[in-house]
Amino acid sequence: DYSTLRIFGCACYVHLPPHERTKLTAQSDECAFLGYSPHQKGFLCYDPNLNRIRVSRNVIFLESVYFFANHHDLFSSPISVLPLFSNSSAGQSHGPLQDTSLDADPVQAPEPEPAPLRRSSRIGKPPERYICSMTTTLSSIPIPSSYKQAMQNECWKKAIESELLALEENQTWDIVPCPPSVKPLGSKFVFSIKLRSNGSIDRYKARLVVLGNKQEYGLDYDETFAPVAKMTTVRTILALAASKSWPLHQMDVKKCIPPW
Repeated sequence: DYSTLRIFGCACYVHLPPHERTKLTAQSDECAFLGYSPHQKGFLCYDPNLNRIRVSRNVIFLESVYFFANHHDLFSSPISVLPLFSNSSAGQSHGPLQDTSLDADPVQAPEPEPAPLRRSSRIGKPPERYICSMTTTLSSIPIPSSYKQAMQNECWKKAIESELLALEENQTWDIVPCPPSVKPLGSKFVFSIKLRSNGSIDRYKARLVVLGNKQEYGLDYDETFAPVAKMTTVRTILALAASKSWPLHQMDVKKCIPPW
């Protein structure tokens, strides 16, 4: 079966695995086709951005495009060429081999001109050590599961005070008498840690939530709603901003609590 044969050195696009891509980044990477893997079913493709060989079965080939024609500056180190010996007549002797070494002074190769810098089109991702740092940070700090545990730590205590202050300033609730036939729902604090992109701690978060699992459908509520932006809306805004060259600004609101 010759259907899998491809032109050596042609450009190709390798589909990235899930841990190397997100919904808003490139789904494939431009590589050079080098051959076939002898150990598993897949194509061997050279990735110049990571300087390593990828093995993948999800590859799109551009056999009319020679990859190294536009990437001749990838290999700056000299390449050693070994002499080629002919084995045409193994049983015949053609006399003693002559010494082909030259006594002349070696010719100094001209210094190559510095190659122009190339800018990668890929979107940068945090190094893997950041992920390890985040995991280590989260595992080393115990997150309280109750209000009593949180009050024993000064950081969590300040987070609780900040949450209660924000609720009062935003006038989140009104104190009203409870009807005799209604049982009020309880509440609890949920604790978490917000990290920066490099894995360091940004702040301790405490959120006061209502125990909605105690509600009964049809008696306490008829429908649910969460004010969270859908990814379809985010992609639409990003597409409009890109087509119209609009500036984008990202921000984080510490205490965004609607007054209802």
